[in-house]
Amino acid sequence: ALADIDAARKELLKQGANPKDMAVIGASIGANLALHYANERTEIPAVVMISPGIDYKGVGAAEEIVTFGNRPCLLVTSEGDAYSASSCTTFKKAASGLCELREYPGSFHGTNVLDSSQAALKEVLLWLAPILKPSQQGSPAQG
Repeated sequence: ALADIDAARKELLKQGANPKDMAVIGASIGANLALHYANERTEIPAVVMISPGIDYKGVGAAEEIVTFGNRPCLLVTSEGDAYSASSCTTFKKAASGLCELREYPGSFHGTNVLDSSQAALKEVLLWLAPILKPSQQGSPAQG
């Protein structure tokens, strides 16, 4: 899975993306993997973790959030997803840098959190905008 993330990143770079304007976003176990990958690539300025868990199928993130250091992290969960909501609270307390938590109503998990709230995806993009400062031409964040 980490190799897949790396392959996607390399393809974006090949297409002309600025490596300093890339965040990693993952959902469920992918959130934990996103954090692991971002820790391997310190040039990645931010991570968004949707429905993360302290440990999903052996992919732990409790120590990883500390290792992430002062880089910004956004945690997204739904109130009724008890394991993820609890994990997010733990991550927020353990993070040493900017770590914001967005909780949405319902018991949605993973990308369903974004589908369940009209504001969720927009809020993620708004949170990323000042961190990534995408170029004005052809930026995916503009749409």
